[in-house]
Amino acid sequence: MAFLAHVGLLVRDLDRSRRFYVDVLGCRERRSVDRPGTRLLFLESGSSLIELVEKAGRPYPEVSCPTIHLAFQVDSVADEIARLKVLGLSLDSEEPIPFGGKSIFFFSGPDGERIELCEPLE
Repeated sequence: MAFLAHVGLLVRDLDRSRRFYVDVLGCRERRSVDRPGTRLLFLESGSSLIELVEKAGRPYPEVSCPTIHLAFQVDSVADEIARLKVLGLSLDSEEPIPFGGKSIFFFSGPDGERIELCEPLE
């Protein structure tokens, strides 16, 4: 049976994206790989892996990627919104969205990727 190993995300600036995913979202660096023309960084978020991919010397596609969002589970969406505001992040809104008796919230990462914060539904 196949299972999801990781999600790959093309980024413009690996160092900027590393700071966002580690400092803002709390991911942990697992390993990095530098190859000619490509830098990779694997990050852990719980039991999930995110692979950040920077392609040097190639234009970043200006068409939005088909991935609609990356979701990170948090204990309290409202607390996270307050923390993001303290960090000075530009947010589309400041209100959580009710969802199944809990809350979710969307904002953008450094390359415009959509990030969802969600509370556990159990």
